[in-house]
Amino acid sequence: MKRPELVDPDERGRVSCRTVGEVFEDRPWVIKVRETAKNSPDDQKGIDMFVRVEPALLRVLKIDGGKNVLSVQIKSAAKGVNSFVRKHAKQGRFFNKYNKSHLFVLCGMEEKDLVLADITGQIVAHVAGFGMNEKKILNYLKSFGDKAAVAAYGRNKVLLLFRWYGPHLPPLR
Repeated sequence: MKRPELVDPDERGRVSCRTVGEVFEDRPWVIKVRETAKNSPDDQKGIDMFVRVEPALLRVLKIDGGKNVLSVQIKSAAKGVNSFVRKHAKQGRFFNKYNKSHLFVLCGMEEKDLVLADITGQIVAHVAGFGMNEKKILNYLKSFGDKAAVAAYGRNKVLLLFRWYGPHLPPLR
C-alpha cells in the first residue's frame, strides 16, 4: 500500500473510496454502494458514500437508515478520521440513540481487513449503546452470512479499542 504522504490528495481520495467501497460490496448484507458526487450537498454534509443494505439488518442494528442506507465518511489518513470526529462530535452524528443513526467514519488507506474490522467495530459500538451484548451483535452478523466481518473484528479488536470509538466497545475478556 502507498503511504498517504507520497500520493497526491485526489489520488488518495480515489484509492480510499475504492478500498472502502470494495469492502462494503463484499458484505452479503449490502445491496448497493454509491459514492456521492464531489461538492454535492451530501458531500458538503460530510457524506462520501451511501451503502444500501438489507432492511432487516438495519432493524437489528437499530439504525434508522431512511431508504435502507448507511452513511459513510471516508478519510485517507487516520489523523483525518480523528480530526473529523472531533469537529463533528457535538452534532449527534455518531452513535445517536435518539435518532437511531450513525455516520461511519473510515480510513480507506488501511488494509481491507482493518477497514472491515473498523466497520464491524462501529456496528458493535452503536448497537452496544442500546444494551445488546457483543456476542449477540456478532451472531447477528454471522446470521446474515458475514463470518468474515466477525473474524476481522476478532483479529483486530485490540487495535479497535484505541480508535475514536474504542470507549464504546466492550473490553477484552
